[in-house]
Amino acid sequence: MAYLVPIVVVALLIWLFVTSKTEDNIKKNGVVTEAVVSRVKERSHIDNDRKSITYGEREYSYTYYVQYQDQNGKTIETKLRTLLSNSDLRLCKGDKIRIKYLPKKPKHVIPAK
Repeated sequence: MAYLVPIVVVALLIWLFVTSKTEDNIKKNGVVTEAVVSRVKERSHIDNDRKSITYGEREYSYTYYVQYQDQNGKTIETKLRTLLSNSDLRLCKGDKIRIKYLPKKPKHVIPAK
């Protein structure tokens, strides 16, 4: 069991590295287009950390899904990757947003600046 923790940590670090590289590649080489928010998933939980200033309060997080047409006219629906700098992003179903994506990886989209 003790060997399982380092394996999980290494796997998490690899995932973070790959995700970071993909997002950097999208920022540098991505195609900008307009998308529409197709769904919003809301999650909430109560802060149970007694040392937290928000102890006992309900905290919310949101996952946004967007729909857009790629360069070939194909309609794509995918989860919007929100960068740390966009963590305060608040969108509603039907909102229009500019996104960036890689034509070879159309399911990986980030908000465009």
